Amino acid sequence: RGLSTVLSAAEVTARQSCYLPWTADQFPAMGRLPGHENAFVCAGHGCWGILNSLASGLGMAELILQGRASSVDLAPFDPARLLV
Repeated sequence: RGLSTVLSAAEVTARQSCYLPWTADQFPAMGRLPGHENAFVCAGHGCWGILNSLASGLGMAELILQGRASSVDLAPFDPARLLV
């Protein structure tokens, strides 16, 4: 609360020791950004980012270079699901 006068009256909804980004449904957003042909995202892994980095990186590299991921099913992580 000492960092911002704007947030000083805000309700604390969670406490944690680190701030690793999660998506709203706590699954990473990985894939092509909706509405953009050559823009991609791979974020929101939370505390599992380092553990899943190799599979995430491989799937994203395949998607970017070959147009589809063949070693990892990225469908459950489509960023479009978060735009509902």
